[in-house]
Amino acid sequence: MLRFAARAAVGLVLVQAVLLGLLVAAQAVPNEPIVRHLAQAVESGDYGAPYAPDGVGGIADRFTECVVLGYGVSSADDPRSVWYRATGGPRLSSCEQGAGQIEALAAGESLVPPAGYYRYWSGYSVLTRPVLALTDVPGLRMVVTGVFALAALAAFLAVSRRAGRAAPPAPGRGARARRNRRR
Repeated sequence: MLRFAARAAVGLVLVQAVLLGLLVAAQAVPNEPIVRHLAQAVESGDYGAPYAPDGVGGIADRFTECVVLGYGVSSADDPRSVWYRATGGPRLSSCEQGAGQIEALAAGESLVPPAGYYRYWSGYSVLTRPVLALTDVPGLRMVVTGVFALAALAAFLAVSRRAGRAAPPAPGRGARARRNRRR
C-alpha cells in the first residue's frame, strides 16, 4: 500500500509538471498573430458583444469566450516572463472593453494587462492560443467543436463498452471464429 501511495504521489507530481509545462508553452506562442486574428474578429463582430445570436435561434452569453480569447494577450513590450504570464493569468478585459484593447494593440499601442486571473488553471490556453495564432475566431470555434465531438464519441464508446455493447469484435472473435471452433 505504501508503494502504491508513493507511485501515485510521483505520478501526480509528474502530471502537474507536464500540465504546467504545457501552460508555459502556450504562453510562449507570440501575441502578434493572435492580436491580428482578434482584431479581425472585432471588425467582423465575432468579438465584442457580450450577448449575441447563437446561430440556432437563441442568444449566447459570450463573456467566458471573451475571457478565453483575451487570456495572456498583451503588447510586444510586455516585460513579464513567459513563466509569470503562465502562472499569473493576465488577460484583456471582457467583450466591449476587450474589443477596445484589441483595437489599441492592433494599432501598435502598448498594453500590459494586470495579472490577476490566477484563480483558474486556464488550461484551455494550451489549445486556444496556438490555434488562434494559426486561424481566426470562427476557425477556433470549429476546432473546439471538433474536440468536443471527439470527446462525446469517446465517452459514448466507453459507456457502450461498459454497458456490454462493445464495438465490433476483434478479428478471430466473431461468428466465423466461433463456427470454426465448433467444427
